[in-house]
Amino acid sequence: MPRGKPAGEVEIQRPVLEDDVTQTRRAAAKQAASAAQTAIGALLDIVEDPDTPASPRVNAARALLQTAGLIGTGSEEVRRPERMRTIGEMTKEEIQERMETLRRRIEKGPAAVE
Repeated sequence: MPRGKPAGEVEIQRPVLEDDVTQTRRAAAKQAASAAQTAIGALLDIVEDPDTPASPRVNAARALLQTAGLIGTGSEEVRRPERMRTIGEMTKEEIQERMETLRRRIEKGPAAVE
């Protein structure tokens, strides 16, 4: 008589689905990070293009600063140091400096933006 499981006992195999879900989540996270970098790059292009009208440039700058967590959206209370001012209080040079900081963080990759 061959050795094995006693009669009536069934071997349970680990479902492949769990591995598929993990792989799908990882792939989705990579796609999201790539899309975020593309979107931020597009916003930077708008901000830096001197031919773009002021209103879209300000909106793009605001979106970038909100994404970086440097200003709030206005719909929620934002915790920020007293020394950090709203975009309306910042000079053009301060905004450009913050944008450059954000650009450097983006170039380091998605982990640096979190």
